[in-house]
Parts: sequence; C-alpha cells; structure tokens
Amino acid sequence: SFVYNAEYSMLMYITFGTRPYLHFCSYSSLAQIASNPSSSAEEDYRFISQQQSVFNDSILAWEGRPVERGARLVATIPGDSKVIIQLPRGNLEAFEPRPLILIRATDLIR
Repeated sequence: SFVYNAEYSMLMYITFGTRPYLHFCSYSSLAQIASNPSSSAEEDYRFISQQQSVFNDSILAWEGRPVERGARLVATIPGDSKVIIQLPRGNLEAFEPRPLILIRATDLIR
C-alpha cells in the first residue's frame, strides 16, 4: 500500500516480506529516477538508498520504519506529520515518523 503526502511532497509505501518497512521517498527523487528511464530497478533502488539528507528540498530517501507484517498504510493527515496504518488484527495505529517531523520542523523554523 502507498500514500502520497502533497504538502511534504513525500511518497510513503510499505514493503512486503518477512521484515516489512514503511519507506519514504520524496517527489524530487522520483523525478530524478523518471528522468533516467534507461536505468534498471536495482540502480534506482541503489540511487534512492544512497541519497539521504535533512532539508526539505533535498530529501531523497530515508531509512524505513519497521512495521508489523501485514500492516497496510491507510492515510497521512494533510497539514500534519501523522501517518495511520492498519495492523493485521484490524486496529489502527497513528504515529509521527521522524522524516515528516524533521520536514515540519524545518518548515516551522524557516
């Protein structure tokens, strides 16, 4: 599952497997990958995982946040840094992941 937060220009998605993670990818990194169509998926992943920065305009990728297996990304709150996921048992969990908090803090400081 995936959700796009337009205010922070951030795509969030949950990977499958035995160790699922909530990943964050900025719109600018997606645009850079799209501008290079000849690259393979492995090169794209390597590019995203190597690019890490703190400031809003240059955030390309962040380390993922571990989530429970079977969790689904439900929503992100517009104008806020909260993310809502649904766990396999049906309960909802809301939290504020570090990448969104840092973006929000830098916006507030500016």
